[in-house]
Amino acid sequence: MSRSLSVALAATLGALAVLPLASDALAGGGKPAPAKPAGKPAPATADKYDSLEALEASCDEAESASSKEMRRKRYEKVVAYLAANASAKDAERATGTAVDLAEELEEWAKAVEHADAYLGAYADGQRKVDMLLSKAGAMGHLPGKKEDTVKAYDAAFAAVDVSKVNPNTVFGAYVGYADWLLDLDDVAGAKGAYEKLKDAYSSHPASGQISQLAEGFLKNLESIGQDATAFPDTAKDLEGKPVTVGDFKGKVLLIDFWATWCGPCRAEMPNVIKAYKRYHDKGFEVLGISLDRPGDLQKLKDYVREKAMPWRQVYYGDGPNAVAEAYGVEGIPHTVLIDKDGKVIRVGLRGDALQTKLEKLFGGK
Repeated sequence: MSRSLSVALAATLGALAVLPLASDALAGGGKPAPAKPAGKPAPATADKYDSLEALEASCDEAESASSKEMRRKRYEKVVAYLAANASAKDAERATGTAVDLAEELEEWAKAVEHADAYLGAYADGQRKVDMLLSKAGAMGHLPGKKEDTVKAYDAAFAAVDVSKVNPNTVFGAYVGYADWLLDLDDVAGAKGAYEKLKDAYSSHPASGQISQLAEGFLKNLESIGQDATAFPDTAKDLEGKPVTVGDFKGKVLLIDFWATWCGPCRAEMPNVIKAYKRYHDKGFEVLGISLDRPGDLQKLKDYVREKAMPWRQVYYGDGPNAVAEAYGVEGIPHTVLIDKDGKVIRVGLRGDALQTKLEKLFGGK
């Protein structure tokens, strides 16, 4: 299934913590280096970095580039194998693998090409639905293809038998479709996608759960394009300073509702930290709204220090969290992404979806 469609549904379907608001290289060529005297090991060489953060970021980029190059070589070998063994017993599986690898490499035109080849050769293949969804998702990355992409999604959804296909797969496809429409500023279209999802499951045993999840996404769409909700006057950071949305005007702001007691929040935090490190210098800010319980201030401070989270945190030591109440937060982790003018861009982004959106806003990876 397309990476663009693969929303982390483990998080969507089961990793939201209920919110108790009211309570608690070896260079080639040239001459070989002269031999070192025995017993005197060569000193280690190192690039110069201004900080450990810069060093680690450089290593992360190198590892990512190396991994991508390995995947590219695998892709090229699979394509070559298919060209030489078109009638092989495993040609169907190999064609599906070519689609998967093209998606990983973000070779979207190739992914569409391979998906079409699969659908043409294996009309009733085991991965028919996957290929239809992959084609639609990949096509959405190609410029000037909105009409074709909508048709591709329609064809994919029409082929889905909800009684046979894993609901996670179907739900992820609709979320991917809605997200693509939102990136085109088609909020009405995104709402329509979730309504179609509910209709598709109207007589399914999981209809109640699917409908509830879809309603949650529909609720998130209501604020998109609107001014961010103002914070209550009681909102203060860990240093006791008042916090307002206006403090971040001119910046892209991620409001992150979380808590140290929330397992999914802790699991998501490395992703938020990664985003902050990658885009902070380009104008990206994070504001944590901690739902930690009364009396857990020191626990919160220790966690923030241990994880090197440099952004401000709002914490209410007594009573319910007024910011979370103002934003209607019912479960965490929960995020609100706000543009430089203080308007809501997206709600509920995390994982790869957050990184992808920030890449589009700031450019590059």
